[in-house]
Amino acid sequence: MKKPLIVLIVALGLIRPAWADYQDGEAAYERGDYQTALREWRPLAEQGLAEAQWTLGFLYSVGHGVAQSSAGAAAWYRKAAEQGYANGQASLGYLYYYGHGVPPAHLPQPRGGANLHLKRTYEGKRVRSVLSNALFI
Repeated sequence: MKKPLIVLIVALGLIRPAWADYQDGEAAYERGDYQTALREWRPLAEQGLAEAQWTLGFLYSVGHGVAQSSAGAAAWYRKAAEQGYANGQASLGYLYYYGHGVPPAHLPQPRGGANLHLKRTYEGKRVRSVLSNALFI
């Protein structure tokens, strides 16, 4: 019975540092120190943390700490969206809707990609996140 408890404690110990790094990135971003925020968030995004992936997409979309790139934003939003992260799905849908950072060949019909990603977001019952993202964009 002690083994599951030890595994849980170890797992929580590994999660906490990642979240602390994410919060350090948020604090740096709020200070306008985009390079430090990027250094905190990039490893987390590369490790697969969907929230960090979406955040890197945002940095690329506005050019904070990196050169502005709709294609770069789309790549990171897609990684978050593929994990079911609602903000990633909504942001990727936005890029498809306006044709930013996504090749036209990937659009089977006008704005088709946008509809697909927004549909996935709604199917995930994450309406609050979609609405807040829509207000943000």
